[in-house]
Amino acid sequence: MVTLSSNQALLVPLLVGFCVSCASRQVTTRTVDDPMGQAIEYGPPQSTSFDAEMDAGREYGTITIYKKSTCDVIPVTVMQRYKEKVRGDDVLERTPLNKTQVAGRPDGQVNCDQSYARNVEVLIEADGGRFSLGVTDELGRVDANLARLFKVASFDDVPSEARVMLRSIKGQPLVEVGQLSLEQLKKHQARVNELLAKLEAILEKEETGASPQEITRSYELYNQLIDLASHDPRVQAIGARFWELFYGRKQEEARERMGRNLEALSRAQATLKAMGDAALPMYVQAAVNSGMLDRQALEWSSLRLLRALRGSPNVCATNFTWAGVPTYGWGNEAQLAAHYVHFAYGPAHAALIQNACRVM
Repeated sequence: MVTLSSNQALLVPLLVGFCVSCASRQVTTRTVDDPMGQAIEYGPPQSTSFDAEMDAGREYGTITIYKKSTCDVIPVTVMQRYKEKVRGDDVLERTPLNKTQVAGRPDGQVNCDQSYARNVEVLIEADGGRFSLGVTDELGRVDANLARLFKVASFDDVPSEARVMLRSIKGQPLVEVGQLSLEQLKKHQARVNELLAKLEAILEKEETGASPQEITRSYELYNQLIDLASHDPRVQAIGARFWELFYGRKQEEARERMGRNLEALSRAQATLKAMGDAALPMYVQAAVNSGMLDRQALEWSSLRLLRALRGSPNVCATNFTWAGVPTYGWGNEAQLAAHYVHFAYGPAHAALIQNACRVM
């Protein structure tokens, strides 16, 4: 046992205090995270389901199969990480390192991963029979001659109702993805014929003969035809003349120079996610999400862009630009449509939109 003298005993607390004081003056480093903003992330796709759409003419039918999933909406806090040099409680130097994200608990779900159901077998069940239409292509489509499929004399004799079945993997059970009213498809042909005749009458007058009211009416008629029978060859043919009226050139000529502007596609995809469960046609959601140049989605987007321009005369007056789309006060649907058109045709297409402004 060591015994301290009285003088030594007095020095001990002084030395301890001196050491503590030295430690407080030492420079140390530490890593800290500061919150700097909020963001949204999406979880992996789950609960995948399928939808079927049918577009039919007098004999041929096109069935398109789409798939979609749900994703968790995950709030994320964005953190900026710093390296700090400190002396005691004083920060001497602060160096930014990198950003990190801290995920919170899922806050709801949205539709996501909208795409085409590719390379799956499509079957129709009707009147106790099952008929295979074949395997879907890259756009989830399969065509069939319905009269030949059901072994009847004409389209008028096909069954009134049919179930659409799907087999994604051989050996797996069939999945029902939709119910088709073939009777309704027969009836809608009369409506298609009526709309075609009305649009034809306007387009025959061309730009110089058609009144502003007729030009507006042509937009409405063509929009209805796209919704009713976009795959009908007659609708596709009259579409070339419609776009020639608005753009001063045929849409097909513009398609030859499709640009695949990937930056615009990214903006369209971000807008689609922000829209959540908005009521958009599945073919538009699938085309945008998959980055595919789909003719039907492009027609829809071009028509929505025209509608946005018609409702914003100031945009035409100040010369439309792609960069200005987020500043025009348009809703998400119109912005998504503009971004998809930009993706498809590239920057030079803005000149044709200016021409459309002069016609409207």
